[in-house]
Amino acid sequence: MHVYLQGSGLAGVVIADEEYPERAAHSLIHKMLDAFTDEFKESWRENTKDNSMDFSGWLRNALKMYADPGEADKLQKIDEELRKTTKIMHQVLEKAISRGEKLEDLAAKSSDLSDRSKMFLKNAKKANRCCSIQ
Repeated sequence: MHVYLQGSGLAGVVIADEEYPERAAHSLIHKMLDAFTDEFKESWRENTKDNSMDFSGWLRNALKMYADPGEADKLQKIDEELRKTTKIMHQVLEKAISRGEKLEDLAAKSSDLSDRSKMFLKNAKKANRCCSIQ
């Protein structure tokens, strides 16, 4: 028996034989709870009647999908790959944003340096006027 209780109080249970992979059972529970929450939101809290929330279609599909633990492991692997890819994309975007900020800093410093060099040139011309031979 595999049980997962969410902080919200909603729980999922999978009963399987010993050979069924634990990871596949927990993956099924998480997907089931996520789909149930997406479909019914918080309305399950006020429900007092058994079988009044029809979720059987999703359950039938999930049980077919997870009947073969090998297939469930494949789905789990795909899910993990998607999570890794998402994480990598977030890192790449953060680096790109950071580089953009650095480029903005460099542009500001370059502009400041340009302004200072113009001031230096003006001051140097003034200083050279008084010392020039006529």
